[in-house]
Amino acid sequence: MPVLRFAIFASVLWMAASLSAWGQQGVGIPYYNVKAGPVYFTLSSGITTEYTDNVNLANGTTTPIASELTVNPHFGIDAVSQLQMLALSESNVNTLSLRMNFGYRDYVFHPELNQSVTDVQIAPDSELAFLIRTGHVKIRLHDGFGLETDPPTDGSLSNVAQFRRFTNTFGADTHWDMNSITGFDLNYAHRNVYALDLVALGSSGTAANLNTSNYTNVSDMLTAMAQTKALSPWLTLGLRGSVQDMRYPQAPDQDSTTLSYGPFAALQLTDYTSLSASGGVTKSHNGTTFPDAQGDVAAGSDSSTQYADLSLNNRFNAYYTQTLSIGRETNRSVLGSEMDTNYVRYQSNWRVNSRITLVFGLFTDDTTDLGIAGAGGHYRLYGGSVSTGLQLSRKLNTSLAYRYLKKNCDDALESYQQNTVTWSLDYRF
Repeated sequence: MPVLRFAIFASVLWMAASLSAWGQQGVGIPYYNVKAGPVYFTLSSGITTEYTDNVNLANGTTTPIASELTVNPHFGIDAVSQLQMLALSESNVNTLSLRMNFGYRDYVFHPELNQSVTDVQIAPDSELAFLIRTGHVKIRLHDGFGLETDPPTDGSLSNVAQFRRFTNTFGADTHWDMNSITGFDLNYAHRNVYALDLVALGSSGTAANLNTSNYTNVSDMLTAMAQTKALSPWLTLGLRGSVQDMRYPQAPDQDSTTLSYGPFAALQLTDYTSLSASGGVTKSHNGTTFPDAQGDVAAGSDSSTQYADLSLNNRFNAYYTQTLSIGRETNRSVLGSEMDTNYVRYQSNWRVNSRITLVFGLFTDDTTDLGIAGAGGHYRLYGGSVSTGLQLSRKLNTSLAYRYLKKNCDDALESYQQNTVTWSLDYRF
């Protein structure tokens, strides 16, 4: 029950705040426009308009290619409070924060896609968090939540206009600075994904609801990481490992357990350039729905793959930064099947002046979905985006973005191309 868990979590945190001694208020507090006792609020509102020429993620054969214009008015709340818990040293200033952005999406060209209350949007980065600092240890308790409509852009879905889902993630992250050169992290997350609607826009202009029983899932992930700068202050070496258990209550044949582990390193080449690398092994115990390494569906089929990443981060000057990443990763599709992806990704951020920012990105992914037999299990996804932000005043800003996305699948019925233009206007009270 994620809603109940969130309510209990919020109540406990605010009770802790009310029983604490407030101290050092304003230290590290960002811009705020409302102050209620020890709590600083930043309230904002805005409107986002988005045009896409292929809302259905379709190639025009099984489902039609249809353009769409959506309007999304939204409201944002950021609240933060710093407190000193009585049970801890007075030198430890802890932080309680809430971030939430919610609104409503209206489909203009195809109003049949509007479905009353389920069109409410909650940004996926909405979160209630409590950061505890005590000595050399930081503990961050968090409950993140989101209500989304857009299908994932990882290529796992085609021929659908909407994938409404509510996601709730409760977790605890612990960081321990063992000494000046060694650190240890232990993170746990419990995630619930509730599939509400899977909708395709038909050729007759009707919205068809597809079966969502195989999409609702629950997962638990535990991650541990140790790192040190023992050899050089410019070189960080470490080990990382994780285990994830995914369960599909209405489709237990999709359950899986994944174990991943390997080393990583980060080298500060210059004051402005760093190089990081990681690699390792991912072992999966898959459900009976998915094929094994030989392509046969077997009870509890196992697989073993490798992952790797090489990233170059460069700050060209005080205004221009860029990142290039090349690697291979293993993750899970929305149906829980294992996806192996080889990728190249580039992103740059150019602060043109104090008011204008330009962001540019390119990527290409080559993916094999081991849960889909035949040609549909392999596809190439590539695209690019460019966006610019303009600070009109201290409280008002606007942005304009363009994104191109293309999926080439060995099964032509799953291929698509999409162009999207987004304009936003945001006001901070």
